[in-house]
Amino acid sequence: MAVCRTIHLLKASNNAVQPMLVAKNIPCVWQRNVSRFFDSDILPQNLGGKSENVHLAWYGDKVLGVHVAESVRKLFGSSLHRGVASEIYSKAVSNSFMSEHVEILLPILSKAQDLQPKLTNETVGTIIETAVARMKMNGKIDAIDDLSEWLRTEALIAEIQEKQKLRSEILLNKN
Repeated sequence: MAVCRTIHLLKASNNAVQPMLVAKNIPCVWQRNVSRFFDSDILPQNLGGKSENVHLAWYGDKVLGVHVAESVRKLFGSSLHRGVASEIYSKAVSNSFMSEHVEILLPILSKAQDLQPKLTNETVGTIIETAVARMKMNGKIDAIDDLSEWLRTEALIAEIQEKQKLRSEILLNKN
């Protein structure tokens, strides 16, 4: 059983937003739905998928982008800072970021050992985007929302960790 993480925001007295992670020990809606697809339904054509998948990936990219943008907007509400929101959004929808989390986002591929060497960042992104398009066409908006919130949360965590690491390096270099 996979663990889905969500983020809850607490406002400090100085109006700074402090993230607090909470784990839910339930299967992700995204994982349940993506595992129902046959490989040829979501794989690119060069990996044995359907020829229409290249067009579906383009559409899925746009659908995912809208859902991630909405998730980022909901997270920050009226305190949305465009620069921070753009950083989180860009990281969340990047092929490299999705590829870093391929075992979580595409658990079905962890069983396909023959495909592992062929999974580039772009290929993983294409597979996820094709799956998003197929879910949209099948009315599985809850799965797309789940994926979008997960990507947004993980991107936010990664941004916070990167900033903390950078801050630590700057402080070490001053000493």
